[in-house]
Amino acid sequence: MRVSRNKVPFKPQEFEKNYSPSEKDISHMESLAKQNKLDELNDFINNKMVGAELDSNAPGIPTRDFLTEALSKSIRKRQPELANLSAEQKLNYFKDQVYPGVDEFRKKMGLSSLKLKAIPWVGSEYNYETGELNYDDRYKNDPMQEGTMLHELAHSADHAFQDQAQRESLIDHYRNIAVFDGERPEHPKNNNHQEFKNSQLGREIINDYIKKLPKLKKLDSGQSRTTNSEIDGWMNKGYSKIKRMPNFEDYDWKSGDFNSDVIQNPVDKYKQIGTDHHSGRAFSLDNFINFAKGGLKDVVQNENRFKKLRSKLT
Repeated sequence: MRVSRNKVPFKPQEFEKNYSPSEKDISHMESLAKQNKLDELNDFINNKMVGAELDSNAPGIPTRDFLTEALSKSIRKRQPELANLSAEQKLNYFKDQVYPGVDEFRKKMGLSSLKLKAIPWVGSEYNYETGELNYDDRYKNDPMQEGTMLHELAHSADHAFQDQAQRESLIDHYRNIAVFDGERPEHPKNNNHQEFKNSQLGREIINDYIKKLPKLKKLDSGQSRTTNSEIDGWMNKGYSKIKRMPNFEDYDWKSGDFNSDVIQNPVDKYKQIGTDHHSGRAFSLDNFINFAKGGLKDVVQNENRFKKLRSKLT
């Protein structure tokens, strides 16, 4: 029997629309993270963000910004000394706390030291071409500033690992060609000798830095470039909004109503658009958890998404 929609009215539940976490929200989220109740944490965030995500044309971005602000406020609460620092001082503080020695490491890898460059209307972004963190000082009181700065700082560390991944991919290509031609891959005749030396040196520098800061092993993932997935989320290219529909299992035949909805999770949507943008981590969520459990020294990522793949390739 075919049922007319006019005879089966769908009365969806209305949800509150949250764009910023309250102090109470953050304390509760911190408590769940410290107790490793991550499913409950995700459920809490999902319930908070359903309304905003349903109303947004930028999939995953409201949830990302909610979590970025939660991370920022959590850091500010535990690190009150940040309140009196300029943006430049704050960046240097985060470099020392999260990636000690990162400027020297970047220099060895052929990249410049990370510095702020004032550019109006840019908000905050890491420039892969210049290696600078572009920043508009008008946003110094932005409630997401700390989380955003850590986001861009993370790209500066990723950059060195990604450049090395590109070198090693290129060397593999050269090696395959050389072997096919019956030549030793390292032979100068192949005009690739310097590339081999650069790749080997880069690998030694990275391995040495990982020994000093073992948490960075997780960045050595083989990803050769940061994706634009978060930008695509804003532009709605290839990332659909979260969807809701009646839950047909809960249809009441007497009243003609659906008693519940099926709705996609905001956290899953954020992970969809945020994970590839950050070398395998949904940055704000992962590091809210990391910071709650430990501190700034633990800000990198929670899992190595490429671990199994890399073990098969080596």
